[in-house]
Amino acid sequence: MEGNRNNRDEDDVKTLIVQGACFLFFSPYAEEYAGPFIRVPCQTSTLGGRAWVKELLTGHIDRMLENYRITTDNFTRLCEILVNCGFVAQNYRKRVLIEEAVAMTLMCLVHGHRMLALCERFPHSPKTINRNTHQILDGLCKFGYHIIQLRGQHDVHPRISNDPRFFPWFQHAIGAMDGTHILACPPTVVQMAYTNRHGTQSQNMLAICDHDMCFIYVYPGWEGSAHDVRVLENALHRETYFPMLPPGKYYLVDSAYRMVPGFLPPYRTTPGDEINRNRARRPRGPKCY
Repeated sequence: MEGNRNNRDEDDVKTLIVQGACFLFFSPYAEEYAGPFIRVPCQTSTLGGRAWVKELLTGHIDRMLENYRITTDNFTRLCEILVNCGFVAQNYRKRVLIEEAVAMTLMCLVHGHRMLALCERFPHSPKTINRNTHQILDGLCKFGYHIIQLRGQHDVHPRISNDPRFFPWFQHAIGAMDGTHILACPPTVVQMAYTNRHGTQSQNMLAICDHDMCFIYVYPGWEGSAHDVRVLENALHRETYFPMLPPGKYYLVDSAYRMVPGFLPPYRTTPGDEINRNRARRPRGPKCY
């Protein structure tokens, strides 16, 4: 009898130890000392990413412009082109549909949201969002080869021919070329190279637009500290598919570029004229008699 009582007491002690350990490890008070031991869902929003995109598509047009910088019709058309032309692969097993993938990509590009911000808006893991955004970006790059093209090299654009301010002075101009800076987040070891003259990290992108304000050439990737002339020389000497013009045609460029065949910068005045112009703008004091 005494042996059975001792065994029973030992079992009771072990049970109390197990209960105490469970209380210490799995109770809410344990989170204050060693973090949560129970997996708690993070994205618990009642309105998921797919439902939110559908709400914007059927809602006011200003909401689409504010969040995606694109109209509802253009957003729907873009999704159809990416899928029907094979730029982005789709199948019935895919959890993230094309509309949601395009929406998260546009929000990342337009507002510069980080991955955690996209995870909060679209309840998916960072791996899922990263995979879908890269698929959309690859599809957009493939789509860009079809829409960013040079056309109408030998004809005078109606905006030039029908305006006496431009014709015949710019009848041989095909478009305008300039460099622009896009904000970037480079690694720490190369941040100095990407720092522009304003003190921010960016990429220097060369772009050419025609008279319809459509891109006909884009050359990104250069550091923000690179000069526009250096970017242009690199685009001309490497296989970047730079749209060369026939003899007699030219691009309108700013004063940072040299006047060479195919590029027309604005006329630079003489130093004396610039000094006289600044002197005429300088405010003068009262006259003394």
